[in-house]
Amino acid sequence: MSQHPAGVEHSEEQQSVEIPNSNGARKSKLVTTGDTIRFAYENSETTWDAVQNGLKLSKNGRCFGWRSSESSYSWITYSEFIKRAENFGQGLVKIGLNPGQSSFVGIYAQNCVEWVVAQYGIWSQSAILVPLYDTLGPDASIFMVHQAEIEVVISDQEQKVRNLINRKSEVPSLKHIVMMNDMSKELRNFAKENGVKIHSFSEVEDIGEKVSTPLLLPQTSDIALVCYTSGTTGDSKGVMLTHENLMSACTTTHFMMGDSAPTKEDSVISYLPMAHIFGQQVQLKFLMVGGSIGFFSGDITKLVDDMRILQPTFFPAVPRLLNKLYDKAQALVRSKLKIELCADNSTMETELRSICKPFIESLGGRVRLIFSGAAPIYKNVLEFYTKIVGCKVMEIYGQTECSGPCTFVLLDSDYTGNVGSPIPCCVVKLAGVPEMGYFSKNSEGEVCIKGPGIFKGYLKDPKKTVEALDSDGWLHTGDIGMWLPNGALKIIDRKKNILKLSLGVYVAPEKIECIYALSPFISQIFVHGDSLKSFLVAIVVPEKETIPPWCKEHSMRGDSWNDICKDPSVRQLIFEDMTSMGKEAGLLSFEQVKDIHLHPTVLTYEGGFLTPTSKLKRDVWKKHFAKEIEALINSIQEHAE
Repeated sequence: MSQHPAGVEHSEEQQSVEIPNSNGARKSKLVTTGDTIRFAYENSETTWDAVQNGLKLSKNGRCFGWRSSESSYSWITYSEFIKRAENFGQGLVKIGLNPGQSSFVGIYAQNCVEWVVAQYGIWSQSAILVPLYDTLGPDASIFMVHQAEIEVVISDQEQKVRNLINRKSEVPSLKHIVMMNDMSKELRNFAKENGVKIHSFSEVEDIGEKVSTPLLLPQTSDIALVCYTSGTTGDSKGVMLTHENLMSACTTTHFMMGDSAPTKEDSVISYLPMAHIFGQQVQLKFLMVGGSIGFFSGDITKLVDDMRILQPTFFPAVPRLLNKLYDKAQALVRSKLKIELCADNSTMETELRSICKPFIESLGGRVRLIFSGAAPIYKNVLEFYTKIVGCKVMEIYGQTECSGPCTFVLLDSDYTGNVGSPIPCCVVKLAGVPEMGYFSKNSEGEVCIKGPGIFKGYLKDPKKTVEALDSDGWLHTGDIGMWLPNGALKIIDRKKNILKLSLGVYVAPEKIECIYALSPFISQIFVHGDSLKSFLVAIVVPEKETIPPWCKEHSMRGDSWNDICKDPSVRQLIFEDMTSMGKEAGLLSFEQVKDIHLHPTVLTYEGGFLTPTSKLKRDVWKKHFAKEIEALINSIQEHAE
């Protein structure tokens, strides 16, 4: 494969084209024959091909790295990594794994070298990998192990293993556990008493090195991953993705990136959960070209310190993290200039870059491109990174069911407000949603995707598969989009999670939350509505970076953050700013919340409130704040009487 596909530019002209006689479906302009490109490069059809390409292109360069000291990373080369993966796969077969597509193997751990050695070891025997979210907790993991009938789980912590063994009766398929780290004698005995064989990671590698079990390398049609969606409601769904799915999305995205695509000279930090498709696709992109991947130290609060040492050239992130980093930069600017950080003021860009130099260096000082996915990025945040930090931002739109990306826009300056054009392996059409007032004849409707990157269905769930994939092979995303005149796609609404108020009108809480979240005074927000009520209310977590300075400027005293969050003037400040944001964004009167409750503590995915991509788990928020929501509703009704 070539390192730089020729001449792909990102101008107004380089957008999608309508496919004749397709009811408005559009494809990438880069597709000159047919509707899609299956693989953009030769010999890049499976994930095993990807790492072999990386070995050749890098000339056996640095592959995976980890923090080995306070000031440095240690690395293994591509050939060392491949050998360890082959040994591990052969060791799994020796301890009892059946090679091939009948075997499902779970990995229940944080990102680390052992994670990827296990992953590629599993694939070296054509078995199916089932990542278990490290952040979803024991109940979700038990559900996944049970549904996939997993026989082998590879884990990094004793507590996770104890949770699995404690519930052995719920996961009768579980036979082997492989521990990445040291384990106690008590754990070994506990596993034995419950009929589970436990092995150390190094033991499995050593066994594999000493046997001559043949490799059983995967075919393009083989299932590579059962990637469980993080789901905002109910049990997760196991998305079955083939090697073709993954590599089709990976190679065509890389091709479309042109000269901005990663090369063997680039490096990236790995911290996004490998159980999420975003993390998987970033890793594939770098392995395919011979790039270097450095793991974070395991503590997300030390991510910036890891980046300072690693000095990556690419930074994958969800908007929530980019917002948090932006807030830190804004605090730095405010302390120096006593003004708000604003990339719109071109006359100050040079001065702002100088002031933000410590911030830029804290990210390693070499970031040239940011991958942003899982949610929309805000205009002011995006333009800060493009104009002040000086890197490109690739905003990706897609979902697990289409192997990650579906469209993307690559920006190096101004915010465009759209998610770009389809990648070459995808065709996109907009299906009308009359009940919400969206009609395909007006170039508006539900975003539907088709192509070689589309998943094969949900594991053991034909009902939900049929709901997502129609009889013609179109994946229905639940997002509402519109085609812009230049052929770019803009996401304007959400079909899922809409609710009907007693007025008979539909509202989309997620869309409203995205608008209100632009307020500098808001860290998190949950908008709630009820079909028996005519109005919306919200739970708001105030932003700790901006509220205290406002209180100080207004001579307000608060003994604690909790006291500040209970202050009526703070509530009024946030509520009025939200209302202003809503009006500016064109929210209708019934879409504006009528009252808010302030909660002092940021709610995390560790606590079960967010998915690993920082989306709200709406049922959890609703249940947790039931009393506060009821009090807001009662207060509004009392004042209305």
